[in-house]
Amino acid sequence: MKLCIEGEEEAFGSLEEYVERDPKRFEADIYCIADTGNLEVGKPVLTTSLRGDARLDVTVKTLPAALHSGIFGGPTPDALVELTRLIQTMYDEAGNTVIEGVNSTVWEGADFPEDLFRAQAGLSEDIALRGSGSLGTRLWSSPSATVLAMDVPTLAQSANIIIPQATARISVRFPAINDAYDVLAALKGHLQRHALEGSEVIFSNENASQGFETDTESDHAQLALEVLGEAFAQEASEIGCGASIPLLSVLQRFSPDATFLLFGPEDDEFAKVHSGNESVDLEEIKKCALAEAMLLERLNAH
Repeated sequence: MKLCIEGEEEAFGSLEEYVERDPKRFEADIYCIADTGNLEVGKPVLTTSLRGDARLDVTVKTLPAALHSGIFGGPTPDALVELTRLIQTMYDEAGNTVIEGVNSTVWEGADFPEDLFRAQAGLSEDIALRGSGSLGTRLWSSPSATVLAMDVPTLAQSANIIIPQATARISVRFPAINDAYDVLAALKGHLQRHALEGSEVIFSNENASQGFETDTESDHAQLALEVLGEAFAQEASEIGCGASIPLLSVLQRFSPDATFLLFGPEDDEFAKVHSGNESVDLEEIKKCALAEAMLLERLNAH
């Protein structure tokens, strides 16, 4: 049995590079990954899929320099306007992410209840959700494009000008049926094709990490569902996760026949992952630890 504890996620990360340098140290038949959690506290789930992530910075240039918006406004293309128009082409009218070459599937596992989703996201019933299909499909087996940040003039810096250049950082989460670098290429191709004719489109800070799926029919996965059910005193479900754990694809490359079991105390309900006051419920920790102990005990018995 090997135990690996990593605490760098909120600052930087080097564990993937460590595995690349010394893969023998990390070889295993089964990986228990605790970097996931239940949708609701006290209701056990086994996470069976993760989306990958492709991201880049895209800069749109339409002018060599800023121009007076009164004298030149109208026919002159504004880079910020063109960038926002370009971003909008990644979505259809329903709000689904539609990038040519990025595929989706229909989620077949347990769904995410809409009332629970709204409560956890802080969305009132008056705000319509985006996209189509079940929430599980939209969250776990379909792509989603997010604008993470933009470099544009602030209100304090604003002037009566036509903006010559604007930059956005875009992240596309995608289901594991896609290759990460194919998605990155598809995103760049989409933005190039839909850009204003003659404008300059520049890509930088490109990065991609693979999605992940585990074999839910394996004996080890079924055993994990069994011990989770016993530890929490109720039947465990199988769900997906829209987030990414790049480490898993690296481990999978060096241990291709291994089983990956993803469960842990990072519940979606109250943990506030990556937010202020991030925390975990003590009972979740106890029950997940109990499930893992039972899993190890039964594996050892075999």
